[in-house]
Amino acid sequence: MSRRVDALILVMIMALAPLVPMASAHPSITLSTDVNHVILSPGEATNITLTINNNGSSIETYSISVSGFDSVWEVIPADSNVSGVIPTLSATTDIAIRLSTTALPSNSGTLTITVTEPDANISSTIGVQLSVLPQYLPAIDT
Repeated sequence: MSRRVDALILVMIMALAPLVPMASAHPSITLSTDVNHVILSPGEATNITLTINNNGSSIETYSISVSGFDSVWEVIPADSNVSGVIPTLSATTDIAIRLSTTALPSNSGTLTITVTEPDANISSTIGVQLSVLPQYLPAIDT
């Protein structure tokens, strides 16, 4: 019964994911990722690429932070700061995502990536859905 509930929760999250607003942006900082939804089995890992567009009028340094995910997810930006982004151009950085072997579908959620320009104290955020694939292992009823 528990596996059915876990599968139902996963299906509901996947069905509602397109309805979630994915970005909150300041006009000077535009963000995008190569994927909007990461789906992993327990123990797996992947990378996503974050693209930061500088729509301002000067060369900027941006700081990157991540939040909002369950403790079974390990999310590590490759760079905590991205420097020397020229106006009208973009910079990319990777974010490593690793899922614990003890993860359950109920540990699915949203990763919030925040990019801040410290000088002007402005920021933009983008969300990435994180989903745990259910595992259907054989079981012996006693």
